[in-house]
Amino acid sequence: MIDRQFDEQLLSVRDEFLGKIHLCCLDTDLAENLDVCRECRVTNMPAFACFIGGDWVETVTGCRREHELRERFTAWLRKAELTTPEDATSGL
Repeated sequence: MIDRQFDEQLLSVRDEFLGKIHLCCLDTDLAENLDVCRECRVTNMPAFACFIGGDWVETVTGCRREHELRERFTAWLRKAELTTPEDATSGL
């Protein structure tokens, strides 16, 4: 039930960020993905990892409400506009 509820929250904001934020899935149970999970500090599911300029910035874990997703995605976009890839990981 939690996954279905979270999917609904994510779908409600997806169109708003289409073309601005790329959302993708990663199977955390596959051995070949363990390094990525460690690198992105995925400690719980679901999780969103933000990369700016190819550099990891932040991972948000756990189910989030629509307004929380919107706030976090907006903050990531704002940070991407204001920073260069070298300093993207500072200040969050």
